[in-house]
Amino acid sequence: MLALHAKGRGPKRIARELGVSRNTVNRYLGAGGLVAYRSPKRDARLAVWGRAPSGHAPYRLCLQQLDQVALRRHQK
Repeated sequence: MLALHAKGRGPKRIARELGVSRNTVNRYLGAGGLVAYRSPKRDARLAVWGRAPSGHAPYRLCLQQLDQVALRRHQK
């Protein structure tokens, strides 16, 4: 990317030629080279589960309540 930019090509053209996002090109050019991978920040509230949070962690209480309602209906 840096070599193409040095030849006078713009970020939009570089992105199109390489098949990457313009944002990726702009970030790469702005940093002057390789950009370190950034790990996603985890919400501290989900750490109380004691394991890696799943997509259902925020809805766990609601899912438990729905299970209880379904059990009560099934027992009737």
